[in-house]
Amino acid sequence: MVDLAPLSAPDASGLPPALVMVAGYDVLRDEGIQYAHRLAQAGTPVTLVEYSGMVHGFIGMAGALEAARQALAQVADAVGRALAG
Repeated sequence: MVDLAPLSAPDASGLPPALVMVAGYDVLRDEGIQYAHRLAQAGTPVTLVEYSGMVHGFIGMAGALEAARQALAQVADAVGRALAG
């Protein structure tokens, strides 16, 4: 069995800057927060954003949720900054 969970990686150093977004009602919320903390401890620049009233997959509901539109804008901004170098 292959474990693809980011928290299972043996080393979190040397990774590029990360945007970690978690939803308040997501079963994976705590794992996302732990991952962001692990990145920070390894010296990786990380931004952790929690959308407290949202559920897993909320970002796919941009047609109905303002929070999803905000999250998509944050993702677009982070990707743009990464590509700009």
